[in-house]
Amino acid sequence: MRPKAALGVSMSDYSSVISAVATVGLVAFSVFQWISLKARVKESAKSRYASLILSVEEIMQKLVPDLLSIHSLEATRHASWELDERRAADHVVG
Repeated sequence: MRPKAALGVSMSDYSSVISAVATVGLVAFSVFQWISLKARVKESAKSRYASLILSVEEIMQKLVPDLLSIHSLEATRHASWELDERRAADHVVG
């Protein structure tokens, strides 16, 4: 015969309940750890992505003025060539 605890519930029933609660707790803890790990990996990816964006922005900040100055230089050369062509045309006509 099984030993009885308070309220007529056997000790094996208590151990089954304790085992079930422990199992549910362990599963819940594992799920929490998995979600936490997933969030950390996601944050890590975000920080790597953010640092990549910052690097690209830094490169663009350095590159854009150079590109603008090159464009300005090319525009100046083009205007100079047009002026030279007009002078040459005026010289031939005049």
